[in-house]
Amino acid sequence: MFWHTRTYKTSQSVALNATTKYDLPSNVNIGSIWLKVVSQIDAGNPFAGIEKWRSIDYIDSVDIIANGSDVIKSLPATVLSALCFYDEGVFPPDQHREYSQPYMRNNILINFGRFFRDANMYIPAGKYSSLELQIKFSGTDTGFQDGITVDILIEQPEGAGVPSSLGHMRTDVFRDYATITGGIEYITLPKRELIRRVIFQAWPDVDGSYVEDGYIFDQLRNIKFTLRSGTVEVYNGSMEHLLKVEAMNAGGSMQKTGHIYHTADIGFYSGLGYVYSCILGAGTKDGAVAAVIPTIEADMNKGTQKMEAYTADEPATYQVIGIAPDNCLNFRFDNEPDPQTWLNPQAEGDVDLTLTTRTGASYADGNVKVCLDTLVPA
Repeated sequence: MFWHTRTYKTSQSVALNATTKYDLPSNVNIGSIWLKVVSQIDAGNPFAGIEKWRSIDYIDSVDIIANGSDVIKSLPATVLSALCFYDEGVFPPDQHREYSQPYMRNNILINFGRFFRDANMYIPAGKYSSLELQIKFSGTDTGFQDGITVDILIEQPEGAGVPSSLGHMRTDVFRDYATITGGIEYITLPKRELIRRVIFQAWPDVDGSYVEDGYIFDQLRNIKFTLRSGTVEVYNGSMEHLLKVEAMNAGGSMQKTGHIYHTADIGFYSGLGYVYSCILGAGTKDGAVAAVIPTIEADMNKGTQKMEAYTADEPATYQVIGIAPDNCLNFRFDNEPDPQTWLNPQAEGDVDLTLTTRTGASYADGNVKVCLDTLVPA
């Protein structure tokens, strides 16, 4: 067998502040879809005064719909970025920058198997009568120029010896809620399919300077995971501990970079939910040595970081090291690749989550998404 990297469509328009739809082939095996999204920021540095400055932050949902209504994938691009790290051990090769009407380039990987080029899990040809890609982009013409485009590439297992598919992964947002101080959310997971993992994404609210109120794990102060109507406990503890366990599983801390041109004392999102350290380097676009030493607020562990200085034509390059890619936590049941070892909700009775937000005014008005990754049988 071999993998056919098929350039299916190029330079397809992505509408501003709308959902754009594209037909996908249903008569071929599909292992993964790779989206290459190119956008250009408007003049006047429109994101310099807010925390959401990356184009990926405005791709609210990427959906794959089968037969008109069957949701195969439905996730924000930020969650897909985190899943790329979980599945491949690296982040997508994106370019995040904001100086002087730059182009931003996002690479969005959508795996239907357990990882890129999984020969044993893919959508087999003919399983569905139709497949459709939908991209919901909430950016407007006050931040982005017209002409956003996407290239759609498809990874297809072909040739003699392609194994029969064991099935494919369905990944979507199961619960999406705003947090309240001391709030408790009770969730019973569906019994539809084997559960590979549960992905939590938690966003704290931001203050008037667009710096996060509290920390990511204040939104999920406690996670209680039980089976069999609460009689069997899987986990009952903090999100903070699970994030560190996840980092150990990943082999260490994570890194994110970007080219920032932000107003002084205004927070910008770094790409990681909990930052151990931030390294900053001076840049210049006027041909002269930078006049001001770029300075970041020291010992800022939040996902938002803050510049202490701003100088015209002197963008800075940053590198953060930490945990929680795009504010996500991966709660795994796939330590073994064999799906038969994953969590079986039909055999385990009611699978329940009890999610608690920290008490305090600073911890309200955040957002939590609970996403499921389950196996659709062949």
